[in-house]
Amino acid sequence: MKVELDLPELTDDERAHSARLAHLLVEKIKINGSIPFSEYFAECLYHPELGYYTGALPKFGRSGDFVTAPMISQYFSFCLANQIAEILALCKSPSIMEVGAGTGVMATDILTQLKKINALPEHYYIIEISPVLRERQRESIAKAHPDLIDRVMWLNEPPKEAWQGCIIGNEIVDALPVERFTIQDGKAYYADVGYDESTAQFITVAHRQDDQLIQFMAQLAKENIILPDGYVSEFCPIVKTWLADLTKTLAKGAVLMVDYGYSRRQYYMQERVEGTLIAHFKHRVHNSWELFQGLQDLTANVDFTLLAEAGLEADLDFLGYTSQAYFLYGNGLEGMLTEAKAQISDEMAWYKIAQAIQILVLPAEMGERFKVLALGRNIEIEPQGFALYDMSQQL
Repeated sequence: MKVELDLPELTDDERAHSARLAHLLVEKIKINGSIPFSEYFAECLYHPELGYYTGALPKFGRSGDFVTAPMISQYFSFCLANQIAEILALCKSPSIMEVGAGTGVMATDILTQLKKINALPEHYYIIEISPVLRERQRESIAKAHPDLIDRVMWLNEPPKEAWQGCIIGNEIVDALPVERFTIQDGKAYYADVGYDESTAQFITVAHRQDDQLIQFMAQLAKENIILPDGYVSEFCPIVKTWLADLTKTLAKGAVLMVDYGYSRRQYYMQERVEGTLIAHFKHRVHNSWELFQGLQDLTANVDFTLLAEAGLEADLDFLGYTSQAYFLYGNGLEGMLTEAKAQISDEMAWYKIAQAIQILVLPAEMGERFKVLALGRNIEIEPQGFALYDMSQQL
């Protein structure tokens, strides 16, 4: 059921931008009658000129559509840096590779903390497809660390040569194109995207099946997950090839992925009848995916069971799975806050820090909704960030 929201009006430029992308999508749909939802998703977010992430419109912060953990508090990145340092210490000539660095604030703060604890990497690689974001990241890092900017390298794909170190991604997996499906008469069909010319609206078209979907539903049934008629949800089949490609040259090290999501059993609970797909538009969260092509972020929660399975298939070892709150505390959050409070005399400044930390760790905020998954290759480690609470039994 669609929830009516008072969404902001578009400017003339925004309207024209969205109309251009919508026209391209309609032309694609006319060829076959519909397109896979993953194709619609990918075009809306990553079209070379008109995609949400590749365009020049603000995406992050108050002027954008959403705020991420590194923007809420630098202590998120400080804690992540502490975990990275533990991994880098076991590697030879180690580097860091961040996937999709957003505004560059997380990279900046990670380098700040690693410099403080004498654990700087040889290189800091950033995989970023947006020229606009690349420039913003470069400015942010260079301003804070002019002495380190030469270590930062922007790449279109992972290094071709073998390397050691740590791969990190914050709210990246949720932006991978997903397929939607729906259950009708006990069978699953893709919820593809069509176009109704009489109403000039994008619509759901559900009549397609293939072996991939059938095998996915068989896996759910094997785990006693039976979905009722009318159920709509999503899955992310490309995550396996994506992770394999991302990690293929990592000779030794670990992967840390932070995102919102669930284990498979939690993801496909019977009461979650509309799935997890949502859109972000100018700090409004809604479920009208068919609006504002190229202007709003589309995202689906992460199936961490599938992500862990993808890691095993990519010849990675499972290292840990926990909530964001436990991960941050396991990586020294409390100690760093105690140290900071002793140095801050301004009560209002401390209040703002404490308020931000609560958003990161409280269960009703990001503390439990966001999870952290660690995978490794050729590295013997029990990561400190997963020592306080092991959630692997949920996967």
